[in-house]
Amino acid sequence: MLILFFTFLTGYAYLSGKFKNCGCFGDCIPITAQTSFIKDIVLLVLILVIFFNRKYIKPVFAKGATTGLLLLTTIFSFAAQWYTLKYLPVADCLPFKKGNNIAQQMQMPANAIPDSTIITFIYEKAGKNVEFTAETFPDDFDDSTYKFINRYDKVIRPGVNNEPAIKAFGLTAPDGTDLTQELLNIDKVVLLFVEGAETPLEKWQEGFARLVADAQKRICLFTLSVVQLLA
Repeated sequence: MLILFFTFLTGYAYLSGKFKNCGCFGDCIPITAQTSFIKDIVLLVLILVIFFNRKYIKPVFAKGATTGLLLLTTIFSFAAQWYTLKYLPVADCLPFKKGNNIAQQMQMPANAIPDSTIITFIYEKAGKNVEFTAETFPDDFDDSTYKFINRYDKVIRPGVNNEPAIKAFGLTAPDGTDLTQELLNIDKVVLLFVEGAETPLEKWQEGFARLVADAQKRICLFTLSVVQLLA
């Protein structure tokens, strides 16, 4: 039942063209929707072979051991999920992972190949919209018969690796001022993220107070070192 469901799901993701990455294995193993669909087709065939020949399958372990292993696997699965949600993934492959430079991740990759585009014009003629480029301008073009509607860049060849790892990172002041670059240019910044206004203050106040105290202590030590150096 599971493989039938996921085959339908990945088939829809691939055939609809709405998803480039299926997301089945997270960011560490990115695979396309087409690859994921083919994978499920192969698994479906193999599972059908097992299903129709299950009477020939003999368990490796005794019934008690098999039940115990199933229980341990279930506990491990829930424990792994809890740890990831409470802390961070054991293997973090996200662009925002600890140690990554956000400003660098927002830059276009060095080996990026941009999209190849061509300017396309949309005109109305005799009540119908027609599209053409500068190279395919109609011979009978005349302002009296053609009415300009729009123009756009049409992609004729998609680029390769032409998107930065981080595309939607921005920090805005309450008055709407964009502070993204200003904050990224500072050597060290401490940002406090509040998940929701309804979050009780005591849930984060104690931890934040320790952070402030540690920062003030470092500033005092730095100031003392500078004074001693000048003396």
